[in-house]
Amino acid sequence: MAIGFAGCAATSEPVIPTPDALSSAEADALIDAAIEQSWKAYGPPGQERPDVPLIRTIELDEWGSVMAPCMREQGFDVSIGAGGGMQSGDVANEQLDAYNLAMFVCEASYPLDPKYSATLNEAQRAYLALRRSGGGEVSGA
Repeated sequence: MAIGFAGCAATSEPVIPTPDALSSAEADALIDAAIEQSWKAYGPPGQERPDVPLIRTIELDEWGSVMAPCMREQGFDVSIGAGGGMQSGDVANEQLDAYNLAMFVCEASYPLDPKYSATLNEAQRAYLALRRSGGGEVSGA
């Protein structure tokens, strides 16, 4: 893969490289890994992970608008904050395990699209390295 670097111009828009397409197997593996990570984060100690049907994957910008209704369906009073995130206020200590289990159920039902957790390709890594260094744009990606 050839990557060209252009000089830095104040008015030019960066050329953002596109991610590689994921195979079904790769996408499934990333979703499974995300669900496992969610269980590690939210699963109540000593409880067996429930089998939760995947309803659909979601985009980053719809996380709050999907999670809040799901959490309400699980019995928790949550709302969508100004930035699109979910707000739940204080959760009583005796409700923490149930709340965390509900978070897991919602995240397993509506995981983020696996494109957000895919490994960056060479062009994407070069682009990020250049942007972090304050250099010019990557072209031809």
